[in-house]
Amino acid sequence: MGSLHPDTLNSCSSMTLPVVWILGGPGSGKGTQCNEISTKYKFTHLSSGDLLRNEVMSGSSKGQELFKTMHEGCLVPDDEIVNLIAKAIEKNTAETKGFIIDGFPATLDQAALFEEKIGSPSKIIVIEVIDDLLKSAIRRPRKF
Repeated sequence: MGSLHPDTLNSCSSMTLPVVWILGGPGSGKGTQCNEISTKYKFTHLSSGDLLRNEVMSGSSKGQELFKTMHEGCLVPDDEIVNLIAKAIEKNTAETKGFIIDGFPATLDQAALFEEKIGSPSKIIVIEVIDDLLKSAIRRPRKF
């Protein structure tokens, strides 16, 4: 699978804009909080799931590779997700005051790769919700 040009990653690494990771279980309100924060502080909201869907829907060769991986039931390699995030950061740097990244990283390996290729986050927000509340949130029908 492909990777970004080294200059792209270097420009992200030296970026001075704040990057916030927001983490929490499914149904914990990450998306809601990201929307609130991005509106209030004029940050760009990045979701790894949305970035993957957008790349697949673009019809690009990279999107086709990602679709094949997901269709086979395999996880998209961490490197691919970090590259999508790096491209989105590079694309939006001129129009934003910072970035809020929704639900990423999901593992310590993803966090280490992000820090290696893009840089350390300015803040990490973890939403903790009682298990019973998460279970009821997951059971509620979602509005799409």
